[in-house]
Amino acid sequence: CTYAGDYGAGWVYMPPRSFLDFARDGKGAHQACCACGGGVGCSDAPEGWQDPWGRDCKTYQSNAWCNRTGYGPGWNPAWGPFPLALGEGGVDAITACCACGGGSAVGLQPQPKLIFVNDAKTCEDVWPGRTFYR
Repeated sequence: CTYAGDYGAGWVYMPPRSFLDFARDGKGAHQACCACGGGVGCSDAPEGWQDPWGRDCKTYQSNAWCNRTGYGPGWNPAWGPFPLALGEGGVDAITACCACGGGSAVGLQPQPKLIFVNDAKTCEDVWPGRTFYR
């Protein structure tokens, strides 16, 4: 997945499947994972992060200085790149703030899901070229 909540280059399911096909507690990756644009279960890290001018993650979010894919429409390029705005912990907003695509995942840990199929055709349809059926 991508920070924008889209399917990433590694999404290989054919026939096409959605994030919700793999949902846990009713939430797909695009709703629950920080890295996939969700943010449910995301915590700014380090907690209480501020840039060198005392602006926190909420300020970056409310001013639209960033979004899950990086710079937001409110960021003025004349201010320079985020890496020049290193704050607490030596990290920038993109690394520290959930609203900017960073932060740390918290909450439910992903559980592996075993999928059993009882015929070779279904196995090959779901995982083409990557399966071995016995």
